[in-house]
Amino acid sequence: MTESYLMRSLPVSELETGDVCRMDCTGEDREFDTCIVKQIDDSHVHFFRPYGHRERWSYSGGTICTIGIEEYRVERDSTSFKYFVYRRVDMR
Repeated sequence: MTESYLMRSLPVSELETGDVCRMDCTGEDREFDTCIVKQIDDSHVHFFRPYGHRERWSYSGGTICTIGIEEYRVERDSTSFKYFVYRRVDMR
């Protein structure tokens, strides 16, 4: 397994399984923007990413925080999105 750091923006059609990336719509890093390309099929690229959430209120012990994983997909021929790829792993 070979790993490389691309550090560049690519269209959805050029992403590969295992890429560590973020949607490149703001040009800035945010806490939970990083995602991993989970699967690529004929029509979609499937992603998953962690997320965190906290309530907007607190109690004497602090606030309630939750974490989870979001899975979503984007059409392979989409020209609306680009992804900034941090790292690419050759999955062969």
